[in-house]
Amino acid sequence: MPREPIAGRFEIEAEVASGGMGTIFRGRDRQTQSRVAIKLLRLRLRQDAERFEREAALLAQVSHPGIVRYLGHGSTEQGQQYLVMEWIEGQTLKEVLAEKGLTIKR
Repeated sequence: MPREPIAGRFEIEAEVASGGMGTIFRGRDRQTQSRVAIKLLRLRLRQDAERFEREAALLAQVSHPGIVRYLGHGSTEQGQQYLVMEWIEGQTLKEVLAEKGLTIKR
């Protein structure tokens, strides 16, 4: 986990989740003082890195109220790739599905 702000802008506050592709942290954007989600990726193959770059570039072009907002991506000084998105408070999809499921409206 980087100790310095990522891209000189995003400060890591706490680990939220971890999986096979990487670790997600709650952080803060120094420019806006808003909370952010920071995903530090564990990419093993060059193809994974290339796919990540394509997906991040596409996400940067999307603007929709039902899709989390892209804030930035790149590589840390240690060479680890990251993706930063807006932080959304609330339940995870897993929690919602376990509790009562998902309706068309929701």
